[in-house]
Formats: sequence, structure tokens, C-alpha cells
Amino acid sequence: MTPASRILSFPRPGWWAGILLAVALVLAAPGYVGRMVDRAFAYAISAMQPKSAQRAQPSLPDYRVRVEARSLDGLAGQLSGLASDAGHGRLWAVADAPAELLALNTDGQVLSRHPLDGFDGVSGIASLGDDRLLLVEKGRHTLVVMPAPQAPDEILRRHGRQALRLELPNSDQAVEGIGYDRAGDRLFVVQGHAPSHLYEVRGLRAGLEGRAEVQLIDRAAWIGDKFVARDFAAVKYDARTGHVLLLSNASRLILELDDQGRFVAYQPLAAGFAGLHETIPQAVAMSMDDERNLYVASTANRFYAFEPD
Repeated sequence: MTPASRILSFPRPGWWAGILLAVALVLAAPGYVGRMVDRAFAYAISAMQPKSAQRAQPSLPDYRVRVEARSLDGLAGQLSGLASDAGHGRLWAVADAPAELLALNTDGQVLSRHPLDGFDGVSGIASLGDDRLLLVEKGRHTLVVMPAPQAPDEILRRHGRQALRLELPNSDQAVEGIGYDRAGDRLFVVQGHAPSHLYEVRGLRAGLEGRAEVQLIDRAAWIGDKFVARDFAAVKYDARTGHVLLLSNASRLILELDDQGRFVAYQPLAAGFAGLHETIPQAVAMSMDDERNLYVASTANRFYAFEPD
């Protein structure tokens, strides 16, 4: 059995009751997602974790919510991406319709707002380092490099900026999120819904500079067998472990995979987990800083911050 297929192994018979209960609850209560369903899904995916993966050092420790459902008032658009700016102790966020870049502190308070002029449907953001940001236009499948704004009211214009169009196989599906591996110069891309697609783009810097063509790798095998979480809204890369984090809004959890696509850990986003009083309704973006603090944004522009417990 290949390493990538180990998670396909069925759980022990004793776990079937829990998995069937989760399915039964969903079928019996369409349109209702409560604590029991959220917990059943989370425990079901935990049951499928192979013993070898259980010994791996996870990116996701035990978390405790620090900021819950803070409202980012005054935004006309919907938050669609988050990125940590470790060098300045802040976060960058993007909103769509209208396109806008926001600087946030780690409590979710807005520090500055910057209109994005000439952009078409911004759905994700990543920090490239050296005060450079990478924005993705979901419909055009285009990556655009922008300098981080220096003035509080600076307008960021797309015209004349370094850009790279991704030739993705599913051209009619929008890009939902991106995560950048600075040391390896790799970009992870989540595209589409139900199910989502995961791609790895290698040679990003050379591609953006026009020196070489990027290499596109389909990572369908990493997520195709994760039947509990198939609908991903965001992806992040953790340089400490080399692991990939995937945010599933349908299953209300963050899934952690190792560098071979094997399941390592998960973080539920349901009420009762990590001290949450209410389930995060529909998570749309996430980020993690160098101290492993976790940040999540949901619909209605709600902000959440988690710290290691």
C-alpha cells in the first residue's frame, strides 16, 4: 500500500457506529447543522487517522479561541482572504465587491483600508516577503504582485503590475484561495467547490519574472479520499512542518496534511471546540502566524483568533 493511499484504509469496526450516526444525523435533519453533527464529523475523520500519522508533529496544536466573531463593520464587500505579515505583527485581508485590501491587527481591528483599482474578483492573498503581496483574481485565475501599501489611504492599482495567469484545467471554476511556501517557491491553489481541486505551482518567482514556465502539479490524490472534508475555501502552507492546511467550510474544520498528502490532524470550528460558544457559520479564509496563532474569517465579515492552549 502506497503512503498516499493509507488514509483509504477503513476504520476499525467499532468506529462504524459513529460514522453511520454522523451520516444518519445529516440525512435526518437536512438544513440543520448542530453540535452533534459537527462533532460526529470531526470524530469520524479522527478515527480514520493512521497510526503513523498520529506520531507526526502537527502544525495544529490544541487551540483556545481568543477573539470570537468580532464584526468588521463598515465593509461593503465580503472578506475572502487572510495572510499573516509576521514582520509587522499584523494581518492582511482582502474583500471582494468592491475589491479592497485591509490591514488588521491580530485582534481583528482594522488599521487601514486600501481600494484595489482594476481588479476582478479578488479571492485570496499571500505574503511573498520583502513587503510584497500576492493577490489572486478568482475568475481570471491571475496572480498579481503588489507592494504592501505605505500610506494609510493608499490606492493600489493593478495596471502595470507583475502578473501571471494560471492555466488551470477547470477553467470555468473560480480560485478560492492560495498559500505560499517561500523557501520552496511553491504556491498551493484551491479551486472550485464540491469537490474542490488542489494544485501545486512550482517555480513561481521565475514564472512571475518571465524567466521560466511554472510547473503545475495536480494534487487531487491528496484530497480525493477525504470524504468528510471535500469543499475547501482556503489553503495555507506551514514552513515549520512542511504541512498544508486546508479550510473546509462545509465540514467546519481545518484539515492538516503532511508533505505526502497524508492526514495528520484537524481543528474543528464547531461550538464546544477550542472554547467556541457558537459554530463558525461559514469560514471563508484563514491564516497562521509564526507563533502558531490561527486566524479565521467567516461570512458576514466575522473575525476569529485562536491561540495555542
